[in-house]
Amino acid sequence: MNAKTYAETLKASIEDLLESDDPKTQVRAVHDLAEGVTLLQHKVIAEVRQEGFPWSEIGDIYGCSRQAAQQRFGGGDS
Repeated sequence: MNAKTYAETLKASIEDLLESDDPKTQVRAVHDLAEGVTLLQHKVIAEVRQEGFPWSEIGDIYGCSRQAAQQRFGGGDS
């Protein structure tokens, strides 16, 4: 599954959240959003790393060191 597919899933969860008055549906949508954002972050990071985007810039974006970014997103490459 690519990043765009993950994003489409998140979009559907946002629509569920905005359109539903049912508390269970709202809670499920928020849960799905939280999990989906985490998955999307990891997917996007993996994709940009394959394209050569440096860990140092990822760290700058997240306000941490290159090493911290690698640890957070499971980067085994250097």
